[in-house]
Amino acid sequence: MKKFVFFKLFAALVVSIILMAPTLAMSAPIVYNLQSDWSKTDNPNGAWTEWKGSTILPHQKGTGDPFSNGFDFFAMGNSRGNFLPAWWKDTDGNVYTHSWDSSNGGSYGKSILTWTAPQAGTISLSGSIWYAQPGLDRSNDFYLYIGDTLLASGTISEANHNGKANALAFLDALYPGQTLTDLTVGADDVVKLLIVQSSGQTYGTVSGVELTIAETAAPVPLPSALLLFAPGLAGLAVIRRRFKK
Repeated sequence: MKKFVFFKLFAALVVSIILMAPTLAMSAPIVYNLQSDWSKTDNPNGAWTEWKGSTILPHQKGTGDPFSNGFDFFAMGNSRGNFLPAWWKDTDGNVYTHSWDSSNGGSYGKSILTWTAPQAGTISLSGSIWYAQPGLDRSNDFYLYIGDTLLASGTISEANHNGKANALAFLDALYPGQTLTDLTVGADDVVKLLIVQSSGQTYGTVSGVELTIAETAAPVPLPSALLLFAPGLAGLAVIRRRFKK
């Protein structure tokens, strides 16, 4: 009878560990929000980086042109003729970029925002983009990638998606067959948003950007849960000794 009780307890322990392991392995999503995570002076900033082509944009202080005196932004310079592309967070709390053009960007590269996965897991993306230079008949094209895979693309202009109230959600601009949810990533995999002046446009223009990425870490492999056996078996050994007395 005592042996039966002992093995019954042992079986219960095994079943409990198996049932608990998936729960113990799961972690809550970590949310990365471009607006709330923004730093006025640091680039890279955590998982976020703003680029001109393949070069990270340095911090600049405005001197009145192109931005007001003392305004923080990321660009290659702070005077007209050498500052595009540029990224900044404005006083309205929104994040903006001005795409490159030859008049103010010299040989600089395209405007790019990246998010780099801190760890392996799955991610879900949400956000939108809008035209933000009203009164000028211009347009930008955008391309949202994970690695080399195009997730969404489209065009925003004075005529379409002008202003945040008319923003184009990335979900509504999906490339055929793609999704923004439960995407598998490895550590250091990159989500990239590329923004360029539309073909035929002489000048770049301003786009407002919202982007949120929620990452759930990959589950801990089941064998790690077996570490629970050690204290469990120790407890059973105590119970068994008591049964023998």
